[in-house]
Amino acid sequence: MRRIFALAASPVKVQGVGYKAGEPRVERDAITPIPSDYVGALRLALDYLCIGTARATAGGDVTSTCPDGLTCIEGSCRPSKVPPSVVPAEKPVDGGAAGCFDVAACFGTAQPASVDPTDCTLALPAGVDPSTISVALEYAPGTGGGVCTASGCWVVFDRG
Repeated sequence: MRRIFALAASPVKVQGVGYKAGEPRVERDAITPIPSDYVGALRLALDYLCIGTARATAGGDVTSTCPDGLTCIEGSCRPSKVPPSVVPAEKPVDGGAAGCFDVAACFGTAQPASVDPTDCTLALPAGVDPSTISVALEYAPGTGGGVCTASGCWVVFDRG
């Protein structure tokens, strides 16, 4: 999830929530100042290791199961504060938001790769340059989490 900023302000809380069947499942937040001298992209990964961290309140808001000041990152509660230096300056790409990643377009024509369960390595299809790949788990439509279309659902892994 990305938020593009170009305003000056005191630190703000930015919240990302992933839903399935109308129910909040994953919550991630960040508290950061919004720089006034550039456009930046704050990346909030909604990680599958954090499924179950989002809770709906009686008033319709969504809260985290992490204590105040913490947010779920890669399966554990970590500080929500993000320094401005972590919000890199970016320029819009092709008239759209700065560097947005279109999951459905990327994985809609993707090739499958075999995974060796003993060491979690991928056997890439012949001729594929490892520096140009993106990796996701694919599910049949309506059966998995992640980004879904009529042809499938994908849970994308962050590089590294």
